[in-house]
Amino acid sequence: MLPDHGFIGCEPFLNGVVGALGHIRDKGLPNIRLHMGDALSVLKRIPDGALSFVYLLHPDPWPKARHAKRRMMNKGPVELIARKLKPGGEFRFGTDHPVYLRWALMVMNGHPAFEWLAKEPRDFLARPGGWPETRYEAKARRQGHEVWYMRYRRTDTKPEMSSDL
Repeated sequence: MLPDHGFIGCEPFLNGVVGALGHIRDKGLPNIRLHMGDALSVLKRIPDGALSFVYLLHPDPWPKARHAKRRMMNKGPVELIARKLKPGGEFRFGTDHPVYLRWALMVMNGHPAFEWLAKEPRDFLARPGGWPETRYEAKARRQGHEVWYMRYRRTDTKPEMSSDL
């Protein structure tokens, strides 16, 4: 999987880390590093403008309204992602959860640091190249759920500094 790229994966749960390490070992993927814990703590340590891609693949949707503040797709985390991406870099977000999708579109709509790359429905209904399938995506498809693939390009607009993290 893209041997000329380096990947940093973040997983807060031990079972997820163990499973991922098994896949990394079995598939001989030397370009992947894992962090057991919150992705935001890793992002905060990365220099601004250092990343070409950020993937947020099937995050916990926190479907109850009172839990919405815990979602990764919120102003603070999105601004942090914008700062870490190079201009022209891509933020890729995937979900099969319709409430989370609507929330994410609301957060991203009009965000000055991002341009939505979809021009027609197939642009967000078909998985783009270089986009790994997760087990959550595979499970969603087996259950007959629609999956959405949102791609945003980082513009030259300087993201705000936020203390919402």
